[in-house]
Amino acid sequence: MKRKKILCFDFDGTLADSLYLEKMSMLKTVQDFGYESVTLENIEEYFGPTEPGVIQHIVSKEESTAAVSYFYRIYIEYQNSLLRKNDAMINMLKTLQQQSDAQLVIVTGRAKETLEITLPYLGLNNFFLQCYTGSEHGVNKAESMRQVLKDFDCEKEDVLYIGDTLKDIEVMKQEGYDILSASYYHDNEYQKLLEENNPGNVLNSIDSLTERLLSII
Repeated sequence: MKRKKILCFDFDGTLADSLYLEKMSMLKTVQDFGYESVTLENIEEYFGPTEPGVIQHIVSKEESTAAVSYFYRIYIEYQNSLLRKNDAMINMLKTLQQQSDAQLVIVTGRAKETLEITLPYLGLNNFFLQCYTGSEHGVNKAESMRQVLKDFDCEKEDVLYIGDTLKDIEVMKQEGYDILSASYYHDNEYQKLLEENNPGNVLNSIDSLTERLLSII
């Protein structure tokens, strides 16, 4: 793998163990608006758009503005009980900043609003030059990565994506980007699937991810 100039981090499942917070906040919102057929087991079927996009897809058009506003209140309330600062992640980002000239950015599918709420809450708001967020209309990471190339005037081979899902692997390989898979917030079964789809590039701890990144920047 060629040395990288730009490190693009996913957020949920990579920088933060935040998927449960996301699920529960959206679930509480739509159920409180009467959509009880949506459950913790099936809400991921709606994933792809940002959180407001998911909610707008489930509730009626007339309810959407109120539901999204309600979601943000629930998200902040739940964040206080479901999310914790991770000192190991902060130390990794500090190390990357101090020991390299690589540029750190976020490329995520979540909404700009929730990202801006959670970055300072976790102490992660001073590490990233740019944050590329999701779309209410569906997955847009490929478009975000193309924007990274424009903004930093670089080539695909200069860029590395760090994500945690099989979909991340699929998108980045289709688009021609190198990708490392962070598996430390997943169970053993999902870790095996990541390894099958991205062999040799799956990191099961923040320390091992730090070591790998330092070797290629």
